[in-house]
Amino acid sequence: MANLLRIFAANLLPIFLIAGAGYLLGRNTTIDIRSFGRIVFYILGPALIFDLLTENTLPFSAVTRIVVLAVALVAMIGLLAWAIGWRINLDRTALAALALTAMFANTGNYGLPLL
Repeated sequence: MANLLRIFAANLLPIFLIAGAGYLLGRNTTIDIRSFGRIVFYILGPALIFDLLTENTLPFSAVTRIVVLAVALVAMIGLLAWAIGWRINLDRTALAALALTAMFANTGNYGLPLL
């Protein structure tokens, strides 16, 4: 039981706290969400990425393997989506939309600990 509580505290609790804080902030204040989103996208996001890249302790060979696997996976998903779309006779615009949606799905990091 202690293991389950530790997993909950380390993985799920931060998700619920962030979601709850966002809900309370949105309900009780009149923050301009567009401006807040721009701050996160243009300042906080790049700062997080820079910090992660500079503090990275993975060897270069591991990073290379991860990048090659990610590119191969995206390419295979794109080819599979294209083949399915071609098989069901989608027009060019719909085929491109299907391939792009399958290749670059909006899968944020909040769901990873939950999965």
